[in-house]
Order: sequence, then C-alpha cells, then structure tokens
Amino acid sequence: MRVGTVIVKPDLSDPSLSGCWWVDDAGRFIRHGCVEACRSARLRAFDYLGMVEIIAASGSMTVRWAVRHAAPAAMMTAAHVLASRAPGTGIILEYRWGAWSREIFSTAVKAEMNAQARALARMTSIGRYRHTRPYIGTQQAAYDPDRVLHEGGLLASAFRAWEKSGKAYATGDSEAMGQLAPYTLTFREIRGGMEFAFDHIGDSASAVQIFGRDWARSALGRRCDRSQPDFEYDERVCATYRHVSDSRQPVYDHIRAVIRRVGDEPIWVPYRRLVLPMRDRFGVPVVASVCEVSQDIGIPFMA
Repeated sequence: MRVGTVIVKPDLSDPSLSGCWWVDDAGRFIRHGCVEACRSARLRAFDYLGMVEIIAASGSMTVRWAVRHAAPAAMMTAAHVLASRAPGTGIILEYRWGAWSREIFSTAVKAEMNAQARALARMTSIGRYRHTRPYIGTQQAAYDPDRVLHEGGLLASAFRAWEKSGKAYATGDSEAMGQLAPYTLTFREIRGGMEFAFDHIGDSASAVQIFGRDWARSALGRRCDRSQPDFEYDERVCATYRHVSDSRQPVYDHIRAVIRRVGDEPIWVPYRRLVLPMRDRFGVPVVASVCEVSQDIGIPFMA
C-alpha cells in the first residue's frame, strides 16, 4: 500500500460524521477498503498491525479492536472520535478478549453518565486486561426462580405463563405457553431417560439467533449435548435439564460462555436462562428452556 493513497482525514468536528475507517498504530485514519473484508485480512489488521476499526453513522458508532494487540495510539484516536459524537449517539464496543464480546451503550438507559461517557469508561477498564489471560470455559450462577419476576422481560412472562398453565403443559398445548413457543427450546428424554434430545426449537429462540436456522434444522431430534462443536459447553448447560426433569422444579441461572461456531470466530455469550419442568398432551415429562441474551448478568466479566 502507498501511504499517500490510504491515509484519510475525516472531519472530527462534525458530531454526526458518518463513515468507516481503520485506525493504524500511529493513530492515523486509513481508508476502510484498504483492508479486505475476508477473515484472514481482518485478523492481520487487528492482531499484527494493532489497528482499530470504526463504523460511524448519524445515530450510532461501533468500535472494534483486539484487547491484547490494539496499539495505544489507535485506541486514543478511537476514544477521541467517540467523545466527539453528538449527544444521543448509541455506542457499540466489540472487542476480542479470548473471544469476541459485544457491549451496547444506549442513551435510552437511565444512568448518571450518557452513552459516550460510559463507553469511554468501559474502554479504559478493558485496557487494563491487555495482558490478562481470560478463562474461556462455561460459567453458571443459579438464583431463586422467583427472581425472574423482579427482573422482568421474556423470562418473567414465561414463568407467569408456566404457573398459569398449571406447571404441566408443554409450549404448544395451552394458550399462555403457546404464545411463548417461538422463544422456547423443549427437550424430551430418549434412551430410557439416559439422554435428552431437542423436541422443539422456536424460530425466535436465542439459540437460533446465535447459531442460525441451519443449526436449528439439523439439531431437531438430536441429543442436546452433542449439537455444538464444543462438547464442554453442551454438557455443562444440558446437565441442568436432567436436574429439572428429576426434581420437577424450575431452575433459573445466569450463564457466560464462549460459543464456538463452525467457520467463524468464537464469541462471548452472556444470557439468562429459565428451565421449566412440563408435560406434553400425553402426560410425558418434557423440559422447556427460555433464554434471553443480556450483558447485565450476575457473573463478573474481566474480573
């Protein structure tokens, strides 16, 4: 690349500035097209050149970098751009620390600081873990199921619907639970209760959003602990289904895990999960799981 043809100078005085750039290890803006869109080229930009990627639109801004490799000058430039954004801009931080993580800072959230200030503070705290090796296993923390009623959201609706249905009916057998079927995974015992298999995968379930519809089609009817490339993750999360099936009591937990997807880079996925014991229309026990991806869970990250 010839430096004179790739360096650009966006007008940072414009709080609504839109565009896509890379920032090099000297803090200079590089035309976005100079880095190919393929995975290998982007990895070289992040890991070997210490570059930071900036995607800016009128009402949003995304900053991407590799925590271990990002050049300090590149991070300083990205922070300067972030601080100059117009009030009300939503900020997304995407950074790789063992796996890719995504955090959203919205002005819609009531807080003492606006989105830019909170994102800047977060960028600073993330930088402290540049030389810290992350634990990339699956972490779980269990809570009293009644807690979901105070936290609200999809899981609270599922818990109320389960109680209303008499704590017995599967997702398609009652009006209350049927409305939640698109967000629910249901598992059925196979091999005499030794294993569990996917019996229902809702089109809008968090797992479908993460792994895709091709995964959902292939996973239906398969063992739940052998549906992913990462058996450690599968086995950890599927162990709860056996506990719920045996105890006939609901389980509510928070999970933070590294998800490995075929042909793509691993990602951190923090989520809340409600697992419910049910029975189908024939009275056969099944287990239902409703999940909600959330960056606000009780398991500390980068701690």
